[in-house]
Amino acid sequence: MWSEYRSLDGIVKFQRELAHTLGLELGLYKYMNLVVKIPFWESCSPDFATQIILNLAVRVYLPDDYVVRKGDSGDEMLMINRGVCELSDPIKA
Repeated sequence: MWSEYRSLDGIVKFQRELAHTLGLELGLYKYMNLVVKIPFWESCSPDFATQIILNLAVRVYLPDDYVVRKGDSGDEMLMINRGVCELSDPIKA
């Protein structure tokens, strides 16, 4: 998959190669359920959910990667689309 699409799931490059409107439709289809399952967005309008989806940035993390560390300031919301994320306390020396 990596050698052909330069991504782990093949979707990112494939989606970029589609016509713009078809790529948007694919993105909406892929992420709408993820967005509306978040409790404070579950009753949002379809237009609002669409705007959220259009502004998503896909990131891939590998096992043992740190997504965020305790004490980091944040200005974004992270959602797990596939896989798991472990929360752990920092090692106390």
